[in-house]
Formats: sequence, C-alpha cells, structure tokens
Amino acid sequence: MIKMHSECIADCDAARILFPSNLNIYIVSAGAMYESGALQDALSMIELARKIDSKSTLPAAIEK
Repeated sequence: MIKMHSECIADCDAARILFPSNLNIYIVSAGAMYESGALQDALSMIELARKIDSKSTLPAAIEK
C-alpha cells in the first residue's frame, strides 16, 4: 500500500462532487480516513453512504 491517504481523501472529495450517489467513493474515502487515524471522519463518511443508500448493508456506526 502506498499510504497516500490525504491524496486519496482529496480525490474522493472531488469525485463526490461529480458523482454524489456513488457509494464506492464514500467507502474508499472512509477507508483512507480510517487508515490515516481519522476514525470519527471515517464513521461520518459511512453514515453519509448509508443515507444515500438506505437499503445498503453497510454496518451502522456504533453508538457511544
């Protein structure tokens, strides 16, 4: 793995503007956020993906 997490997140941000309903973008972005240590941001991104696709099988964020 190249570990270019911030570049990946920036690319995903740009892609979400062009393709806001593409779930893969949100998942890739969440993965990069997770790998970079931004756990809350990763969970937020997964929650956004769940809102886009309410029938998704993505796991719900763990309640505190």
